Amino acid sequence: MKKETQPLKYILIVDACSSGINYIQDIKMRGYKPLVLEVNVDNDFYIKNILLPARKRYISDAVVIKEQSTYQKTLALVKKYHPVAAVVGSETGVELGTRLMNDLHLPSNPYKKIKQYVNKDAMHEALKKAGVRYIRGKVVHNLKEAKAFYQELDVDEVVLKPMHGAGSQGIYFCRSFSEVEKRLKDSIQSCNFFGEKFDGVLMQEKIKGIECYVNTMSRNKKHRIISMWKYSIGETSDGKMIFDNAESVNLLEVSSTRLVQYAFDCLDAIGVENGPAHTEFFIDEKGPVMVEINCRVAGASMPIPFLDRIFGHHDTDQILDDLLYIEHFNYCLEQEYRTYEKGMLKLLIIPKEFTAVNAPVTKIVSHLNSFYSTSVAPIKNMRRIGRTIDLETSGGTVYLVNKDHGLVQRECEFLHLLELYFFNILFQGKGEKIKELVKPYKRSQKEIDEIVNFSRKNGPCILLTDQKLSYDNVKVVDINHTLVNYNDYEIAIIDLDFKKLFFSKMTRSEIFEILYEFLHKVRVNGYVIIPESTYSHVPYQSQGIEILLRLAGYSIQNPTMSLRHLIYAKRIQ
Repeated sequence: MKKETQPLKYILIVDACSSGINYIQDIKMRGYKPLVLEVNVDNDFYIKNILLPARKRYISDAVVIKEQSTYQKTLALVKKYHPVAAVVGSETGVELGTRLMNDLHLPSNPYKKIKQYVNKDAMHEALKKAGVRYIRGKVVHNLKEAKAFYQELDVDEVVLKPMHGAGSQGIYFCRSFSEVEKRLKDSIQSCNFFGEKFDGVLMQEKIKGIECYVNTMSRNKKHRIISMWKYSIGETSDGKMIFDNAESVNLLEVSSTRLVQYAFDCLDAIGVENGPAHTEFFIDEKGPVMVEINCRVAGASMPIPFLDRIFGHHDTDQILDDLLYIEHFNYCLEQEYRTYEKGMLKLLIIPKEFTAVNAPVTKIVSHLNSFYSTSVAPIKNMRRIGRTIDLETSGGTVYLVNKDHGLVQRECEFLHLLELYFFNILFQGKGEKIKELVKPYKRSQKEIDEIVNFSRKNGPCILLTDQKLSYDNVKVVDINHTLVNYNDYEIAIIDLDFKKLFFSKMTRSEIFEILYEFLHKVRVNGYVIIPESTYSHVPYQSQGIEILLRLAGYSIQNPTMSLRHLIYAKRIQ
């Protein structure tokens, strides 16, 4: 007897980009078929950098359909698959997704309130109407209106932003009205993230305080917390908003109850009834105030296992279970907020436009104790990289996670130090001149002889050199033979001409990786000695080598009289 096959049951994802890509795996694991609806967006950056990379990841696992020329045609196309649930993957799909869910009679927010879900001015008007704290703002269309409202606000600093947008694109911080004059015309004339153009721009008072966002899930006008994050933002010299890092909120601190209650008040005021939202807040001396709400899963493309290590779950699986099973939502509604490990995202800041020939950062960050993964792609051919001016133009993301909260924070701060002051350690640019990075230092075999004689008295010793040297009771290797059988040396010595190496065919990443391979030959509590003739030709000289040593698990020791012109470091892990 022929076995009857069950018809496929589809779950619709409107725009499966950014963290929305995580829905694909979760839908499949629940026995459903992902149905991805790609939204038409008139933005080349979005298509090249967000849509196409996402499509490569879901094309083999999902049925893919495209938004049609009219809404009715799109609705008819989606209806053919009879989706049992629907979610929005990223900001580009909020409006279309909400409308489809309403017409498909699936759990969703009322489409009649769509302006409050997508337009930043309408969000704050809804808060004001409900008597909930809001940020004072107004849509201005010309310089005259901007000046009148600036005077009405009676503050020095304001923010200009698109009424509808994503990430931090199109946002300007203005410290005076003269800066408003400089930025206003560009703000009004530029298109937003979705290729839309408006005849006005939202001007708001600037709030200063702790920045955070809360991920929530709602069913039938009830809300619950999924996860919470703090983030740190900065600004460029020309007023652009850039993201530095984000960190998980692992413990509910003083004022947390007030924040959660306020978050729920915002969801009620804006009319969120069903589905996910992540709401951004500032917390100042007056308490929390909403920046904006996004009726979708949070972005930043966080990997599923990364989130699971932090929260014991990830956003998209919680959202799907709450949509499919109201019992799951009701159960979680009464559960306490719980975390397991500390997570951080370091978004790399590119200080200037340049042509990259190599990205040592991809090798360097993998040696951090809290390293999980990175979105920075290795550079095989020369690639033009633009200056970071918003969230979308960061140099990539480094994901960090560990049970040791302090370790994660220290290593994130360390990466920020590197991008600020030692950028050439992270990225190698075309035409970068070694002689401009270092001072010359004449090599001396006598110096190496003295170091070897000092070192071999203290235990097994290994020397990495590019010279033809030989010593009794010392293992000598060159850069092509660092894979020796032994991994338990007491002291290692590095004697290399880095200037020659950097002009060889080897990439900087390859050179650094050989160094790491060699440094791991030293036992814990063993030492490495590096003479000035070696470190003087490394970018940033002694500081550059010390950075690499720290990443390899070494601590720098105080110089002594006998080692005063050398770097002397102890392996601590």
